[in-house]
Amino acid sequence: MRRMVKQFSTAIFVVILVTLGYISGWTARNDVAAQERQQFLTSIEKIYANLYNQVSPSVVNVGLVDRMFGEEISNGSGFVIDTDGHILTNAHVIDGVTSNMRVEVTFFDGTHVHGEIVGVDLESDLAVLRVDLEPERLRPVTFADSNELVIGQAALAIGSPFGQKWTMTAGIISALDRTIEGLGQFEIGAVIQTDAPINPGNSGGPLLNMAGEVIGCLLYTSPSPRDGLLS
Repeated sequence: MRRMVKQFSTAIFVVILVTLGYISGWTARNDVAAQERQQFLTSIEKIYANLYNQVSPSVVNVGLVDRMFGEEISNGSGFVIDTDGHILTNAHVIDGVTSNMRVEVTFFDGTHVHGEIVGVDLESDLAVLRVDLEPERLRPVTFADSNELVIGQAALAIGSPFGQKWTMTAGIISALDRTIEGLGQFEIGAVIQTDAPINPGNSGGPLLNMAGEVIGCLLYTSPSPRDGLLS
């Protein structure tokens, strides 16, 4: 009996530790505090961590929300391209929006704002949104020269897959100048192929080089030969 009580007490203690660890971990993630603990990281890990800290505030979650019930119907990612509030994403991320829905843009710090659809190009599967925020609260990305890309070059993807907190995955540029089927009548050219893991909800997010510069706009559809990246 004493042994059973001891085991039961130990189990409760473990659950408490796990719960406290989860709570403290969640708080740390919200404050990006965990990202600042780099003393035990290797050089390449520090580069990844710094790039995540640098670029994540420029990346947003783009969701279609039911106006009546406030439920998110679908979501994807996007990124800030200037201090006027313009955000680039995929056209299919907002495809199907109706008068009963609103486009909601969520920033890394938890800010939720309405997204106005400025333009949509189905042929390239790209769309531009605009949010009404002060310029000092916006962190535009920096674009790389796509003519300088080479196969084998490192590539990083940041986005909000499954509507969750921002994630970063790593890979390489596997191929250049691919052609994939577009949403309209034409094919999309100059597509970058990467082996960096991309999940539902990553669509519209940035593909980055090791300098934190944008080299492409993530495009996820599965299973399909359209899987890859749109430059």
